[in-house]
Amino acid sequence: MNSSSLSSSPPDFPAPIRRAQHFERYTAWPVFLASITFFVATIALLSASIHDRDLLRATQIVAVVAYVLVLVDFLIRVVLARKAARAFFKRYWFELVSLLLPLLRPFVIIIYLWRIPAFQRSGTTLRARLLATTVMFMFLYVYFISSAVWLVERNAPGANIVNLADAIWWGFATLCTVGYGDFVPVTTAGRILGVGLMVGGIAIVGTTTALVVSVLGEQLKLRRDELVPAGTAGTPALAGDPGVASAPDVR
Repeated sequence: MNSSSLSSSPPDFPAPIRRAQHFERYTAWPVFLASITFFVATIALLSASIHDRDLLRATQIVAVVAYVLVLVDFLIRVVLARKAARAFFKRYWFELVSLLLPLLRPFVIIIYLWRIPAFQRSGTTLRARLLATTVMFMFLYVYFISSAVWLVERNAPGANIVNLADAIWWGFATLCTVGYGDFVPVTTAGRILGVGLMVGGIAIVGTTTALVVSVLGEQLKLRRDELVPAGTAGTPALAGDPGVASAPDVR
């Protein structure tokens, strides 16, 4: 690997880190898709929504394969950056934690969304990536809080949030301020998590709404600029222009 292949990385990074980042450019898409696959398979398994034995076994295999893929990718980058291991783990600590705590693994999807080269080509793709990041974080935030509430509620006396599907339903009903009241946490920890979802939901929904309005406004402005003929907007009228009436000559 020559130095030109590492020129896209910041020059202040050690060479081993830049080698790992160069490898990361080729594996961003596969790991991104593997993380999504692991996320979906995990939800299906935890929610106990699969009753067919063969389909259940296939889902388990898919989840394991997806996890192994992201694990191998991380280990290869560790080997490439082994001479700067401290700097590498300081930069990629959350990926290591997510491998040890799979409940946090879905948030790595957001990280890889920013590493995909296709989203780094222009300002338009940057705005699309920012919008996708905000929306995805909203869904993952609800999933994380809902999963935590399910874990602390499922064995509590008198609890009605006893499976993941009900917990996710409760999470989105709470985030959208609908508040049907069909599912409510009964434990202290569950209620604390519910307050966190309410407070965080206000910020997430407000940010998402503002971002969507901003993107739509910018797109409308670009479309308006395309429809206005070049040279006609804001151009002062010339005296010799036949389409402009001449002012009377007052002497």
